[in-house]
Amino acid sequence: MKQLTLNLLHSDRSDIGYRTMTFNDGEPHIWIDEFDRKSEVLVRCRIASPADLFLLMQVADVLNRQSVVWTLDIFYLMSMRMDRVISYGEAFSLRIVADTINRLGARKVQVLEPHSDRTDREIHNCRARCGINLKPGLVWDSDIIVHPDAGAAERYSRDAHPKIVAHKKRDLATGKILSLELSDDADDVIIHVTAKYPQAQFLVIDDLCDGGGTFAALANVLRERYPDRQRRIFVTHMVNPRGIKTLADNYDQVTFTNSYRDWRNAEGVEIPKNVAVVDVDRDWRFC
Repeated sequence: MKQLTLNLLHSDRSDIGYRTMTFNDGEPHIWIDEFDRKSEVLVRCRIASPADLFLLMQVADVLNRQSVVWTLDIFYLMSMRMDRVISYGEAFSLRIVADTINRLGARKVQVLEPHSDRTDREIHNCRARCGINLKPGLVWDSDIIVHPDAGAAERYSRDAHPKIVAHKKRDLATGKILSLELSDDADDVIIHVTAKYPQAQFLVIDDLCDGGGTFAALANVLRERYPDRQRRIFVTHMVNPRGIKTLADNYDQVTFTNSYRDWRNAEGVEIPKNVAVVDVDRDWRFC
């Protein structure tokens, strides 16, 4: 069966034409051009806001009414960080979004780098894809992998690369980091890697950067303890322009994607020279 792409990230890369508008009350709306309904449709999108989700719901309505078989690639999933009930008075936001997606009727769903495996369990027929594994060349054999917390280490546990895991204590009321320390085996890991690669660099890997405070604290620890080794960082999702500056100020090389926002074309956002932004829609294909 022939497959057509409905690309909600970039209309100029879409096999199926469409146009969107926003009504004065803030409601988004979409018109989809006619296409061969016998074709399978791949919808590529980001869900970075309720408006994005509502637009996707409209797309699903059109496709389902035409009895089209369709699949869904999601490059950023709103509410993936709220993957459990935090307190009595807070909603289980991921489940709300997942329930909505489940009702859309996609035959298969792929999500780029969700915050935890809870996304796989909440979204039907879902496959999570790890950002660092989708782009060859981001990880070198000579890298000393560093994860900022146990959650990140668990997320990338299938990677057999030697790694260091940091442990942090945070004030849950304010979000402030109280302390951050490297795991006890940090020196052993470095000795193991540098025995083969004397010029080995640190590569910090995680799924998401907001303000970048954790990563700045980790960079300070690495700088103070191992001042002669360069520090690189890769995060899949960058959601805050302040985080871009924080990472650029603390790492020799920074890489993240435009999964959440088209950062290179974002008004008022400056991309420093030591920052690389990977175009998920152009450079990555789910399979």
